[in-house]
Formats: sequence, C-alpha cells, structure tokens
Amino acid sequence: EAEAEKPIQPWSVQVEALSALTATRLDGHRAGLVVMATGLGKTWLAAFDSTRPEFRRVLFVAHRDEILKQARDVYRQIRPGGQLTLFTGEERDADGEVVFASVQSLHRNLGRFDADEFDYIVVDEFHHAAAHTYRKVIAHFRPEFLLGLTATPSRADNADLLALCSDNLIYDCGLVEGVNRQLLSPFRYRAIPDVADYEHIPWRNGRFDPEELTAKIGTQERARQVLDEWAALGGSSRRALGFCCTIAHADFMADFFRRNGVAAVAVHSGGSSSPRAESIDRLEEGEVSVVFTVDLFNEGLDVPSIDLVMMLRPTESGVVFLQQLGRGLRKAASKQTLEVMD
Repeated sequence: EAEAEKPIQPWSVQVEALSALTATRLDGHRAGLVVMATGLGKTWLAAFDSTRPEFRRVLFVAHRDEILKQARDVYRQIRPGGQLTLFTGEERDADGEVVFASVQSLHRNLGRFDADEFDYIVVDEFHHAAAHTYRKVIAHFRPEFLLGLTATPSRADNADLLALCSDNLIYDCGLVEGVNRQLLSPFRYRAIPDVADYEHIPWRNGRFDPEELTAKIGTQERARQVLDEWAALGGSSRRALGFCCTIAHADFMADFFRRNGVAAVAVHSGGSSSPRAESIDRLEEGEVSVVFTVDLFNEGLDVPSIDLVMMLRPTESGVVFLQQLGRGLRKAASKQTLEVMD
C-alpha cells in the first residue's frame, strides 16, 4: 500500500520565524513585520502560522492577481480541504476561510466588511503599505493578528512602515544571510562598462527621463554588447531574465536577440507583450532562452531555474535592485550559481 502523502513541514528559517511569531503573540503583540529574502518562503510561513485554531478566518492581501493566485496554491497544499476564495477585479468571493484579496478591490469595497471579519491578516510585499490604499485597508480591520511580509524593508521615501506593524520587527533573514546559510543560490556579479553614455540624459523626479533613456540604451551597439556578454556567460544553455527600462526597450532587445537567432520574448504590461504565463513555462522548459521585461517580475514570480539575471537599466532604488537580483536566487537542482550581469 502506498504511503499516505506526508504533510508538508516548515523548514529552517520558517521554523525559526514561526517560533518568533508565537513568542511575539505571547508578549501581547497583535502585529509585526517579518523580513525574509525572496526564495526563503514568506508565503509558506504565513500559511503555516495562520493554521492555528484561534484564527478562524484569514485575509491575505497583495496588489497583484498573480501573487494572490500563487499564494492560494501554497495555502491549498497546507489546507487541502479548505475553502479558499479570491476577492479581486475578476472574482468577488469574500466568503472563504481564507480570502485572497487585491488591495484595490478591498479598498473599493471596505463597506462590505466588518472590522473584526478576519482573525488573521497577512499583508504581502509590505514595503508598499505606506501607500494610501494600504493604509486605509489596514486601518479598517481589527484582526487578532496582522502579519506584514517583505523581502525589502527599506522604502525609498522612508515612510515608517514599522509603525504600521506596531514597531515590531519579529524576524529578519535577508539576502546576504540567506546566501551565507546556503538557503539561497550563491551568485557571481559582473559589472560591465556600459557603452551607453548617461551624462546628457535629463534627470526628473529621481530618475532618468524614460524616453531619452530608451533612445540611449536601445541602440544596436549596446544590444550587441549585451548579446556578446550573454553568449560569453553560456548563452542558450542558461535561463535568462533581462530587466529593461521601458516597454520599447524590452521589445527592442527581444527583437534584436531574435534577429540574431536566439529564442527571446518580451513580457510586460503593453499590448505587444508575449503571453506572460506561457512565456514563463517556455523559459522553464528551455524553449525560450531569454525573457526581457520591465518591472513585472520584480515581485511574486517563482522560476527557480533562472540562472542568469541581466540588469540592462540603471536604477536608483535599492529595493528594485534587490528584487530583481532576488528573481534568480531561488535554489534549483539544475543550478550551481546565479550569474548576474549589470
């Protein structure tokens, strides 16, 4: 007779974080922030923690439907018979034991919810929580416990995120510690002299003018430089993600690579985008070698087999930089080291 499927168990960092969560509640805290690098299983942690019997109803809040659907898949493995529902622009079902809700849909429908409707609330990607919509949602509810999750706690505008979590940092295992403890893939970082000249690009609102930037870095010469460096790092033997500055830049790069015989696609929020889920599957299967993107995959994307991240755009934001690097840091059987080309 086949063995019954073993229940999924938390591992190393999750075990530590779970005991820290239990301790903080014993100390009387009703909210707190957990910082865990991408790839260490923040969603799993929240799913394990929220199964305690005193938490009858759970709300999981994020700002993108993909993140919500991925989270639901994780919770499904821990609560196989549970009633898990989505409350988003497409599906409005607020009756589940666990409700996965987009912050936008909640914000527009707060009147439908009692303040004490949920016993346990998870706010994913908590570095967004300084935004007005999040603040309003967090202020509306009175859960037994509120858990903020983030991989990147430093907000560019230094809004006081911890204040929204009662100044309670419960657990912190960042990227460096994750790599040091061999929970994340080791990486090699190459900074390459850029052929583009940034000196004369106008600087507005804390960043380069996007059109001028695209014109400067969307050139044949620079694309050739990227292609040559990509080939030198193993080319088609790798699964690569390339971060571009604009949709036009992502399309240009994908087109340049394709004209040079490389299976490449651009995935972004524009009309010219390749289908997102299908492109990711094809990258996993090795049918596509490179996915060029803009900001879509900074958060909530799990492709552990990515072993080359190409930073093809300047960023002033440490948060964005770490998120993009983090896309390649998940461990995978097929991967020894992540290569990072900047």
